Amino acid sequence: MSAWGQVTDLVLLTLAELGKASAGPVAEAADLDVKTVSKTLQRLAAGPVTDRRVHVVAWTYDCDGQRRYPRPVYRAGSGQNRQRPARPDRRVQHADTQRRMKQRYQQLLEPIHGPMNQKRAARLGAEMRRRGLL
Repeated sequence: MSAWGQVTDLVLLTLAELGKASAGPVAEAADLDVKTVSKTLQRLAAGPVTDRRVHVVAWTYDCDGQRRYPRPVYRAGSGQNRQRPARPDRRVQHADTQRRMKQRYQQLLEPIHGPMNQKRAARLGAEMRRRGLL
């Protein structure tokens, strides 16, 4: 075992194999818990540039089934961390959430009720969700 620990070494080796990746794919490839991998990568990316073992190269929103917020994409080696993107305006964020929800309802309900616009799909979806059907 090295001075860094087994989990850290496994995370570093897996990240080196994948090239660049967020914590989810690294955890899946290393067969570890996502929270453990995430905390390990955060710790390795912190501190002065010369001491870093990994660095943030980008930010992504592409995790399925989870809350929509930016997640760091890491690469092995030292380097400058990419700055986290600014948080969007709440009104813009709310409008985007409503649009995505209407599209989801439309996709779910069109096979049952036939073609419909997003407004009708949103009403039906909200009613079904209120009744516990969605």
